[in-house]
This record gives sequence, C-alpha cells and structure tokens, in this order.
Amino acid sequence: KPWVYGLLEGAAFAAAGELVATCIIKQQSADPMRLLFFAGWGAVVAFCVAPWLKLLSSLTLSRPYRLLDQMGKAVLNQLTMTPLLTLVFVAAWEVMLKKTPVPELATRGVGPISEPFTDRYKRTAVFWLTADFVNLLLVPNNYRFLVALAMGAIWAVLSSHMTT
Repeated sequence: KPWVYGLLEGAAFAAAGELVATCIIKQQSADPMRLLFFAGWGAVVAFCVAPWLKLLSSLTLSRPYRLLDQMGKAVLNQLTMTPLLTLVFVAAWEVMLKKTPVPELATRGVGPISEPFTDRYKRTAVFWLTADFVNLLLVPNNYRFLVALAMGAIWAVLSSHMTT
C-alpha cells in the first residue's frame, strides 16, 4: 500500500480522536487549529510508526518465549520511539498552538519543555506499553499498523482531553 495512504489514515484517526474529545466529551465546538494540529500529528506519527512497526515485528528478542519477546519489543518501543515522538509533540505544541517562536524555544533550551515532556512521557509510556504489547502479541502482522492507528485515535482522545 502506498505510504501516502498511511499518512492520510494517521491524520484521519488522530483528527477523529480530537473531534471526539472536544465535541463529545468536552461538549465544545471544534477548534480548527487544534484539529489541524492533531491531523498533522497523526500523519507524522504514521510516517514514523509504519516502518518502525515493521522492524519491531521482524525482530526476535527472545526466541523460545513469545510472551517475553513481545513484551521486550513493547519496552524497546517505550525506550526509543516514544520519547522521540513525545519530545516532538511537546515542541510542536509549544510552537503551533501556544505560538512560541522557534528561536525563543531554541534559546530557552529544554528547561521550559522538560516538565511537559516528563508528564506527557509518563502518560504516553503507560498507555502505549500496554497497547503495543497487546498489538504485538495478539494482532497478525498485516493488521498491526491499522490497530496501532485505532489505538492512536483512542490516545488522541485522551491526549486532547489532557492538553489545554
């Protein structure tokens, strides 16, 4: 399947999560900038996660124990891809929605975003460790990306609800 479909799917799932959080849970009207942010974020994540998920699926960390192997892959993801994507999310949120100029963000250093990063990473790691483990253990390879996107929509609902 062409990679552009993955980007569109990622954008659609993330935007749907934002709409559910805003319109149904918070019972507010949708903010077009937040909606655009989450759609763009979903596309970025899909672009990064599709090849990463293929690589994780092809790895064997513990040959005789499938359960241990899949848990190891989920933990590996939380120690590699999750912190990277969390940092990008926090920085993008500061720039796009809080309107912090990029030069100012760069000159302030990581201090001002370290607290939002730490809080968000803790939440993200707990959710995605569980989601990745279940996805890797129970879902056939052909459907893992789709299930990851569906879990991403659920995470977008939670994420939108947690961010102001």
